[in-house]
Amino acid sequence: MWGATPQRTNTVSAQPAVTGLQLRWRFADTQGWAASSPVIANDVAYFGSSDTYVYAVQVNTHKLLWRFKTDGMVLSTPALADGKVFVGSTDHNLYAVDARSGDLVWKSTTDSWIVASPLPALGLVFVGSGDGSVYGFDSRNGRPLWRSQTGGWIVSSPAIDPGGTLVVGSWDGNIYGLDALSGQQKWKVNVGQPIVATPLVAQGMVLVPSLGESIGISFPSLVEKGVQLLGKVGLFDVGKVMAEVIRNVVTTRPAALPGGKLLGIDVTTGQTRWTAGFEGWSIGSLALWRDEVIMATTAGKKFTFKIATGSRQEVNTGNSGWIPSAPIVVGDVLYVVNGYGQGEAYDLVDQRSLTYPRGAATARVGFRVDGRSGGGAPTLTGTFASPAFAAGRLYVVSEDGQLLSYGDGLYQLTLDGLQQTVPVGGIATARVRALPYTPAFNENVTLTAVLPTGLGPPDVVVTFDRPALGANQETQAHISVSKTFAGASVSLAVRGVSDSGAEDITTYIMVAVTR
Repeated sequence: MWGATPQRTNTVSAQPAVTGLQLRWRFADTQGWAASSPVIANDVAYFGSSDTYVYAVQVNTHKLLWRFKTDGMVLSTPALADGKVFVGSTDHNLYAVDARSGDLVWKSTTDSWIVASPLPALGLVFVGSGDGSVYGFDSRNGRPLWRSQTGGWIVSSPAIDPGGTLVVGSWDGNIYGLDALSGQQKWKVNVGQPIVATPLVAQGMVLVPSLGESIGISFPSLVEKGVQLLGKVGLFDVGKVMAEVIRNVVTTRPAALPGGKLLGIDVTTGQTRWTAGFEGWSIGSLALWRDEVIMATTAGKKFTFKIATGSRQEVNTGNSGWIPSAPIVVGDVLYVVNGYGQGEAYDLVDQRSLTYPRGAATARVGFRVDGRSGGGAPTLTGTFASPAFAAGRLYVVSEDGQLLSYGDGLYQLTLDGLQQTVPVGGIATARVRALPYTPAFNENVTLTAVLPTGLGPPDVVVTFDRPALGANQETQAHISVSKTFAGASVSLAVRGVSDSGAEDITTYIMVAVTR
């Protein structure tokens, strides 16, 4: 389920972290963008897309197992229990689908869109809706058992305490504590600003960040601005619209983005124990590590907060960039992907970056989320979804609707001369090396050049002295350019594919062209 546990802790504690992430495969057979995070169970990855489908992809073969069509966009992250996949859609329905066959088991209707992730627990399925209500459905047949009304839209996913308190945030600025079996309100706490992030429950506390002080954008104007930015016409584009508006604010008016606050609330009484501030907004969620929670914000900051006291410490992972998704903790390693598609890892015990280790010539655990190439060199794409981890693999659903799988790399391609300058008619040269991550890797790596769409011979020609490399071997890449281009530069990729196809690695060269 989204958040890894019913308490939404975003923590995977029983598995070792991956120490050398490389892209192993991608599934790109969707027709929409995505805000749904992947959920992995029994070697199958489940996620939704704006193209109205829920997808089930076998992770061992990276082939489609099934897809299920709804009548709206699927921005909700699926949840699995008792052999069923529970997922919401902007068509107002909550669906239960057979996890193996993709057949409909039941569906139940709310009065508005569903973008929050459902939560199966205690024989019920809980979900919030754009109608401002939290629903409790019988997980066996979808029969509605209770409905509890809040004062605003619900885009935050519910979490549950082991004692049976269901916790959910609302756009009305309140966090609600409900009896999970009856839906009756136990308490509510006003935080002053809309709640978008999902609360985390741990050690008898509810940890929930607010959206931050207002920057003068009401929800109607948020939608209007989103339509202007995205060309969308449906008011159900809530997650994408909000993320696009925030990204627009972050990239064009960073000084206008004020800080938010994190509250620590007693899950039994609803009493606020502490409040702590932070820079930026938090629209993803938190991750639990030992006696702390970890937050990533739209200001590109990462913080740890003590659950008991709220004391704060900044985490410097060596990378920045606005972060719309939740981080995930695997063992003692923090993984996070920013809105520009740059992934990073951080050792929480040693307090050091694994992505940008001191003295390292290249990133060891850094990874990038490549968009659809359209036949040309891949470009970075962002993600609104949180990563998932299972059986030594990290999974990310990209903004443009791809499912990407990362694992321990067998080798990496390195380049001496990442940036080149060449006159028209001249030749730039870069050294390419294949460095194994594991001594067991002894395959050849075949090199090809991937040029941006529309470019190729005779305007740009790339040749290699050796088209295939063994472990620790190197060659020269020669790039000749016979004309100038808009922007006076060409970004191209060098792709290496191992003989068995087990590894497919890409590295990049920027060639500046002078007259």
